[in-house]
Amino acid sequence: MAGSDALAIIAEVSLGLAGFTGVVVILGRVERDAFLRLRLSYLLSTSFGAMLLALLPFALSQFSLATHQVWLIATLLLAPCGVAIALGHAPAIRRNRREHPGVLGPAMLVTGYGLTLASSLCGMVGLAIPSERVGAYLAGLIFLVCQSIFMFIRILFTHPRSSSAD
Repeated sequence: MAGSDALAIIAEVSLGLAGFTGVVVILGRVERDAFLRLRLSYLLSTSFGAMLLALLPFALSQFSLATHQVWLIATLLLAPCGVAIALGHAPAIRRNRREHPGVLGPAMLVTGYGLTLASSLCGMVGLAIPSERVGAYLAGLIFLVCQSIFMFIRILFTHPRSSSAD
């Protein structure tokens, strides 16, 4: 199947990010506040989303579908994925933005939402241009993995200011 090596690598990287995040959070932090849960939820949503979507073409190919049907179905599922992740987290981000404006500033929001929504855009490109479907699908998965990496780095190195420091 076209792109099978890339799909396997994306699945492995996504799973590795999710697993390593758990280790870092358990070993590195004592407090578990709503803001940390939001950040972890976004990271795990994009990471597991990329992993499941990377494995999807392998699963679909087991149903004796033609190759173009496998990629069509996979791309149909990729297109709404980024939008669903972004919209699903939007209310919590809006709530937490008031409390943590430095961590949830405009640059973070543009980068974070941009990477997530770019995956959906790749899915739409793949639907519109069948000859580029595999490449668009892989690019969409890479955007989801990049979003996971972005969130992982933000969790490690960007900490909200304590409200008790007044």
